[in-house]
Amino acid sequence: MTKELSSAEKALIQARKEFYSLANKTTKTLDREAQKLKKQIKRVNVKVDRVVDQIGTAYTRLETTTAPKAKRKIKAQIRKYQKLEDKLKGEVYELREYLDPISKELKKSRLFKRKASDIDRFFKGLDRQWKKLFGPKAKKKARAKKKTVTRKRKAAARKAPAKKAVAKKARRKTTAKRPARKKTAARRKTTAKRKTAKKRAPRKKSR
Repeated sequence: MTKELSSAEKALIQARKEFYSLANKTTKTLDREAQKLKKQIKRVNVKVDRVVDQIGTAYTRLETTTAPKAKRKIKAQIRKYQKLEDKLKGEVYELREYLDPISKELKKSRLFKRKASDIDRFFKGLDRQWKKLFGPKAKKKARAKKKTVTRKRKAAARKAPAKKAVAKKARRKTTAKRPARKKTAARRKTTAKRKTAKKRAPRKKSR
């Protein structure tokens, strides 16, 4: 039974470590992919902005030129730039479509990573408390405490009969030193009056 419990405990510790490492690894890979896609989108957006600027300059040139051949050439350039703009915008759209599920998965993965780190922190704190309560140091402290308690009890048991003997001697001394109770003045007066009344009482004459 205890072997099964120890194996289950080892499996729990191993599962905890695997869960944390997997969550951390998945979060890192998803974050790397998301950052890569964001950089690509940014790069393509820079190209789009450049093409838009080129289209604007082409339109200004078209307004200033009067020769029909040059106008045709500029219009062809504008169409070319517009096609390139549409193509680049399509690339941005595709990249964003690919980035959207990755960012959702990244949010979930970060939540799992937070859970894993919380579980790992909780178990580490629990292990520390367990070592404090039931580790070798805790056992040594408990033994030392038990020894001190037993020593104190033994010392108290030795002192107890000596204290009783001292108390008995003190009682005997107090009883021996107690003075005889003196009669109060009022009591003496009453007894004296009774005696004088008895003496003064006349004797009855016999007929």
